[in-house]
Amino acid sequence: MKIKSPLRPLGLLLAFGLVATVAAGSKRPNVLMICIDDLRPVLGCYGANEVLSPNLDRLAGQAVVFNNAYCNVPVCGASRASLMTSIRPDPTRFKTYLSKAETDTPGSKSIAQLFKENGYYTLSNGKVFHHSDDLDEESWSEPAWRPKTEQGQTFNPENEGLVHPRFNWGVWREAGLAEDDAYFDGQVMNKTLEDLRKLAEKDQPFFLAAGFFKPHLPLNAPAKYFENYDPEQLTLAANREPVENAPKSLNGSVEIKYYHHKGVELNSEEFHQKTIEAYYACVTFVDALVGQILDELERLKLADDTIIVVWGDHGWNLGEHNYWGKHNLLRNATRIPFMIKAPGYDAGVHTDNLAELVDLLPTLCELADIDTGAIRNQIHGNSLVPSLQDPNGPGEDYIVTKFRNGDQIVTSRYSYTEYRLKDGSVENMLFDHEKDPNEDVNIAALPEYAPVVKKLSEKLEPYTGEISYQ
Repeated sequence: MKIKSPLRPLGLLLAFGLVATVAAGSKRPNVLMICIDDLRPVLGCYGANEVLSPNLDRLAGQAVVFNNAYCNVPVCGASRASLMTSIRPDPTRFKTYLSKAETDTPGSKSIAQLFKENGYYTLSNGKVFHHSDDLDEESWSEPAWRPKTEQGQTFNPENEGLVHPRFNWGVWREAGLAEDDAYFDGQVMNKTLEDLRKLAEKDQPFFLAAGFFKPHLPLNAPAKYFENYDPEQLTLAANREPVENAPKSLNGSVEIKYYHHKGVELNSEEFHQKTIEAYYACVTFVDALVGQILDELERLKLADDTIIVVWGDHGWNLGEHNYWGKHNLLRNATRIPFMIKAPGYDAGVHTDNLAELVDLLPTLCELADIDTGAIRNQIHGNSLVPSLQDPNGPGEDYIVTKFRNGDQIVTSRYSYTEYRLKDGSVENMLFDHEKDPNEDVNIAALPEYAPVVKKLSEKLEPYTGEISYQ
């Protein structure tokens, strides 16, 4: 069955109160989009007190922070192609890291393309689309730029000579002796700073995307960022046992097994300590790079006229249930950090309203007063401008995400998943986040939750087949 995702009428959104961000005849706001790979909400502004993230926390103090934001598919390539086009994954598209918008959804337009067509100078640095050539000519005023440095580059002699069947990189403890800009992400920062200085001289609004690779595996960063953490003092996941009553379709990612473990046993206490230490060090590394970009935006006197959005392309399991990485439909793999700083809107507030990455395109277009009527059928998300105007107001009833044979609906209280098996049968999974925020027990089979399962299954059903975008 083909459906089109339900949309809010655009007229109602505009009537709700597009404030004076874009007054008639005024210059449109710039957009700085900061994309961070594999980042779950382990930032100080999300209550992760062990993680040093002062710059992203500073930005959160100027933005609306979404506490309940989710990706639409927990794998890099598919997630980025989906969010850049506002098209949901379905059984025919956006399924793996190899997914591309131009091949999975031919004829679709990206956020950047819409801005480019409306007079913006658009630039992409680092990992924005998973594949730098995806909708490249259509989206960017200059070819998408990436450093030549490998994302797994090592500057630690201890890592030389590692041999593994897939990647000759250690999982963690790079602790390299080189400076920030020897790494992929440091070079992305430098290029972004250069571009900001050039863009400041243009009499043209800009859409600038900076995509950072860390904390994606391998968890390598300069040594100074590891010095912030003592692995033996960090809080480890307490719920390492399997999910109780888990369906067979629920599995962990195998990605971490492709990297060299340096003789440390997988899922041992030491493995948990070292992996969490390295993940946090990478978060602090990227935070420092983001801070320099924010500082340059201020120095160039561009901050007051620039929308800043920060997103992670999906979450990451950090040892819960002995899972590592993304690639499943548990909350830790699908919930993301997401914040928007927009001139004229609330600052330093959190909203519990639901948000999903397909909402990004209509949100940015409304903030910049860009007409999306020509691609109305392509837009599966809803503008989040109402949540920016009133963070405590009513939000969406639910969001929908998908991975492989699993389809999931998330509400303010529940997450419900159906896995479709090859024999036509269905496995399901339900968590009550009020009673079980860590998702330790699947309660889908309990009789008292049968009405909840029925209601959520009915809401989910239209999203389990093909979803039209044309």
